[in-house]
Amino acid sequence: MAADKSAPTTEGKRSARGKKRSSKLLDDKDDDDDSKRPRRACERSLCPAKVPICFAGATDRCAGSSWTSRWYHISPGEHFCNECFDHYYRVHKDGYTTFSDWKRVWSTHGKNEPKLMLFFADQMLPYWVQCTAKDCKKWRQLSKDAKFDTELVQRFKCGMSSSGVKKENQTGACQVSQDARVDLPMNRRWYSQVTSAPYLWNSPSATFLTGYYPDGVGLSVSDPSIRGVQEDPLAKYPKGLIQPFTNDGESRSALSFHPDFIETEENYLPHLSLDNPTLYLALRNLIMSLWAGNIKEWLTVEKCSYNLLCRGLTRIRMVEDLPLLLQYLTCNGFINSGLLTIPSSLHISSDIQKDVIIIGGGISGLSAARYLHDMGVKVKVLEGRDRLGGRIFDTHQLVDCVGQGAQLLIGQTNNPISIIAYQLTR
Repeated sequence: MAADKSAPTTEGKRSARGKKRSSKLLDDKDDDDDSKRPRRACERSLCPAKVPICFAGATDRCAGSSWTSRWYHISPGEHFCNECFDHYYRVHKDGYTTFSDWKRVWSTHGKNEPKLMLFFADQMLPYWVQCTAKDCKKWRQLSKDAKFDTELVQRFKCGMSSSGVKKENQTGACQVSQDARVDLPMNRRWYSQVTSAPYLWNSPSATFLTGYYPDGVGLSVSDPSIRGVQEDPLAKYPKGLIQPFTNDGESRSALSFHPDFIETEENYLPHLSLDNPTLYLALRNLIMSLWAGNIKEWLTVEKCSYNLLCRGLTRIRMVEDLPLLLQYLTCNGFINSGLLTIPSSLHISSDIQKDVIIIGGGISGLSAARYLHDMGVKVKVLEGRDRLGGRIFDTHQLVDCVGQGAQLLIGQTNNPISIIAYQLTR
């Protein structure tokens, strides 16, 4: 009887086992070799990371802070290893489906090409939040899966978990030094060193900008809230009272911006507006939207920072840039105008105050006097006539109030007088 040639022989089985043992020995040897290899520095120009750490941890083979064949640079303090890259990039890997699903959404609704680098910035970077304790203000890193929202940012304190629950035995949590990477975004070249910027989530500006590509104005395309049914945020105002943004293709309205590009005068902030225009648009549009949402309340840095939600170290830098941009928009009359009470924290210190004399008691002089007075400055107004108001002069001689000078509002939208009139209503 002839032997079945398809059946494995004893010799063949021994050979197969031998090959398997040899393969395992080679794998173990490779692992040992990897552990003995020197750590690689980031090869990105000007990146200070000599021993990068992978933030992704997407696979059991993640390099962590050990050797990897290549580091991928998001920012000077944020890198992911080649093993985690392969986990999402290779078709046969478990993460490929996750990346494909994200890529499909971004391709459908976004403007930018959905590359894997953008996926890591949008989905994998950890969150950073600042302690709200008055004497602390340290930045702490949360996990990438944290429930990161405005409510958590408003009440977070050192020692809390990613879900906002205070951990046990954390009485001295504020005494723990913050991560050294927090200092990296303070570099003026930070924005130019960011390879792929994470965009904002749950931004109030999304309701104003439904006609634009989200990633073109600094919003995350994968944020499901931007595709939901949204109410008109300006419906509570008289028609045409407030318009924070000028529609694409239209001539710019007074005290408004085109949301998808930087206006000429905004080059006042070159380190932000030029190095990373999209992040600047996201920050500026956020501030303008919050102001339009409530023109009866002074818009503060704290309120803006509570609504500035994005991943990664970029959030630290954007929060640091808020005061300068908020000051620019306030001083130029785009926000915080009218009859609002200026927060005491913005009052001018008494040791540097100067007495101010204002010549003329018209609307400009009176407005300047009121503003300076509310800032804690001593002001004296000199007026040559026997009355105040300048060209604005009303008479009640005919029982009803009649304007003898300026009496018409030419254009209601964003008109400071219209805003004052609305602020006087309850």
